[in-house]
Amino acid sequence: MKFLASRIKTNFIKKRLFLDYLVYFGIISLLFAYFSSSRFFGTGADYNGYLAIFYGDEPTEPAFRLLKVINNFVNSGTVTFAFVYFVCAFAGLYLKGMLFKRYSASFILSILLYLPTIYFLHEYTQIRAAIGLGICFLSVDEIRNRNFKKFAARILIAMCFHYSSVIMFLVYFYCNFFKKQKRYLQILWLSFFLCIFLNKVFGGRTLIEVLGGNIFAKMFFARKLGPSSMNGFSIFNIGYLIILLINTVYYFVYHGFPEKKVEFTIFQLSSLSSVMFYLLYNFGFSVVAFRFSEFFIPFLFIVIPNIVKKFKEKFLLMPFVLFVVAYFVKTYLKAVFA
Repeated sequence: MKFLASRIKTNFIKKRLFLDYLVYFGIISLLFAYFSSSRFFGTGADYNGYLAIFYGDEPTEPAFRLLKVINNFVNSGTVTFAFVYFVCAFAGLYLKGMLFKRYSASFILSILLYLPTIYFLHEYTQIRAAIGLGICFLSVDEIRNRNFKKFAARILIAMCFHYSSVIMFLVYFYCNFFKKQKRYLQILWLSFFLCIFLNKVFGGRTLIEVLGGNIFAKMFFARKLGPSSMNGFSIFNIGYLIILLINTVYYFVYHGFPEKKVEFTIFQLSSLSSVMFYLLYNFGFSVVAFRFSEFFIPFLFIVIPNIVKKFKEKFLLMPFVLFVVAYFVKTYLKAVFA
């Protein structure tokens, strides 16, 4: 009887916590969706492009066209752009919240990392990608369990909001290609060293010139993260070095993920941010390199709390966490509002 009572109490607490999450994070999502729809922090980089889609005949994804049709019907033929923007921003942010609730050791820390950084890039600026990627991100279990049918159905829905979600099919096979966990750590670092080597080959410079030009000229004055130009980027850009090093620490803190639990899948997805950037850096695909690399940065905000969880003296890690937040706040705000 005591055991049964304990089980009932535990289930009740879990349901209560889940309801609290729905209510409290729902309120936060509504607030930040309002900030997005009202342009509370400024116009942003893609706003005029969305105006062209809604008030013109610019081509866009099926789900976005459907939202426009529904909105026209509800508002008697008058497109209320702010309303659709609000709905999309809320949906995108709430989907990210579900991701953090499922996989982060600290939901609150993940949200505090996300809101001043990627929120401005996704929910404030790229609202189609915000929903599409939010749906993609919830496919972690399907990737881990190799449930391709359910995974494919989810990604096809995501593609209706943003066509770039198609890349997740490649991600699925990448995450299930190698049997040994250490291969993914090796790929992470090989992409970095390969990037340095190709920069030397394509640039016709010696290795000393490559290293010197990148480290001393740009490392501590790293240019902003953004798709406008790769000429201002450094291989040793602080943002991507942070991602590279944090994922490496994550791998060793969890001892190489010997049991291949969900933390390993999170590592695979988070490390793809660096891998994508370093592999595409030398080929002139500036927008593609930035876009595909930033797709996976939200997983970094799961990795960081999961690392902190492993340390007893958590307060000692707080200066580093604050540095990471401050750096990404600066760089992503510049990317959105420059």
